[in-house]
Amino acid sequence: MYAEAFGLGLSTGMFCLGYCAPVLMGLMLSRDEAGFHGNAVSLGIFMGGRLMAYMLFGALSGLAGKFFASGSLVFSTALPIAEIILGGVMLGHSLGLHFPHWSVCHYVAGKTRGRSLMLVTGFLTGINVCPPFLLAVGAGLRTGSMLNGALFFLLFFLATSLYMLPFLFTSLLSRFKDIRTAAKIVCGMTGAYFIYEGVSEIVQAGKGPIDLLVK
Repeated sequence: MYAEAFGLGLSTGMFCLGYCAPVLMGLMLSRDEAGFHGNAVSLGIFMGGRLMAYMLFGALSGLAGKFFASGSLVFSTALPIAEIILGGVMLGHSLGLHFPHWSVCHYVAGKTRGRSLMLVTGFLTGINVCPPFLLAVGAGLRTGSMLNGALFFLLFFLATSLYMLPFLFTSLLSRFKDIRTAAKIVCGMTGAYFIYEGVSEIVQAGKGPIDLLVK
């Protein structure tokens, strides 16, 4: 399961670089400080806000999972269907298809400036509603534990953070096209995996009633 967390985190690059990177870029360019140290401090504050959002949602999703029985319709039907749909969206994005997308990053863009708001902006962009994030919430539900849910989102955060590192070095920002291509491949692979996972879970859930009828 925790390999899924890292894979989902890597797949966010397809969405983060398109929707949230402009927000962070604008914040970084609006600073008075320049150089590696200034970039590192500002990025650290921004990422701290994202980490707070991820840990909060991880703990809450794990807590919510405690209230559902393992064999309930939520786990046997609702989550697998959601995995198939969201996996399909991710696969479609990787193939160049475009879907309607509501982004917190679009709301934040242009409304925040300076380091004082870096933490709040990081938190808000951390709850950006995209397929990988929603799949991570579903995985957090499956853990049925606040601690395990938070741990899942911690690994999810660490993987997403890899796409933020180029902001430390302004010379690497020109490489976004290459990074985005790699993220597109990971997004497609992860989407295909969750489609398979969702179909497998539905088939597995259906075997129980069929076996009872056969007997």
